[in-house]
Amino acid sequence: MLKFIGRQWRGEAPFWVSVLLFSLLLPWALIIGGTQWLSKDTIESAPQRSILTSAVIFSVIAMVGIWQIVGTWRASSKTRAPGRWWITRWMARLVALAGLAVTAFVVSTVPPAMARFYSEMNDTDIIGRAAHSLTVEGDQVIITGRMSWGLFDKFTRALAENDQLQTVVLNSSGGHFGVGRQMADLINERGLDTLTTETCVSACTFAYLGGHRRILQKGGRLGYHAPSGNTDYALANTAARTTVVLRAANVPDDFIQHGLATPADEMWYPTIDELVQANIVTDVID
Repeated sequence: MLKFIGRQWRGEAPFWVSVLLFSLLLPWALIIGGTQWLSKDTIESAPQRSILTSAVIFSVIAMVGIWQIVGTWRASSKTRAPGRWWITRWMARLVALAGLAVTAFVVSTVPPAMARFYSEMNDTDIIGRAAHSLTVEGDQVIITGRMSWGLFDKFTRALAENDQLQTVVLNSSGGHFGVGRQMADLINERGLDTLTTETCVSACTFAYLGGHRRILQKGGRLGYHAPSGNTDYALANTAARTTVVLRAANVPDDFIQHGLATPADEMWYPTIDELVQANIVTDVID
């Protein structure tokens, strides 16, 4: 493999292999595949992981972009390809330059993404700056406010420090999808119940779904809407992941589609009967 990489770098790879495979196809394959994988991976990942995976993927893309243009530029030189028409050689270099330009454009999106992940990690993003509260009262951990990664850290510590916990009370206006999903996993692993006495919407409903018993007090509400995101691809990935999660919990497709059809800036509050029939609420209390 190292010998193969070295041959391309020195311009010793076959001319058309260097042009078509390394300069035309490989950069696009890495960019499309890498960004698509990253978009799916970061849906539920903590920002620390997102920073690490982004750094690795985009570093590889950048290195391949430099590697391909150096190799193709050398392979299309008059010395390496003396029998090639000069137009053919310069067309090859234009292909390599185009690959490098696309690579540079994609890599230029990294700093804003890293800044966003960093702000989420430190709770300085719009969700992190909003108020949240976590208190332990007897066998209950009570959560209110926005679901930020800072809240998630507090939640993991509360579980580790309080073996007596049996119920997670969720009255939250939502937050990061990944926080709701990771909270659900922890709740499920501990066999805890979830309870909403007031309102639990958006990302909060995914945490609620992790409960062994999912209790709703009369007058309480669960709210659903379509995901929000920076790009259409991110929206589609989150919607697809939402569908997978809800189907795994035996939530009917018509319920799922109703939620996804509700605009991100609106909220659908199903009735208690609808929530029970959809296998989301297991117990209703006064």
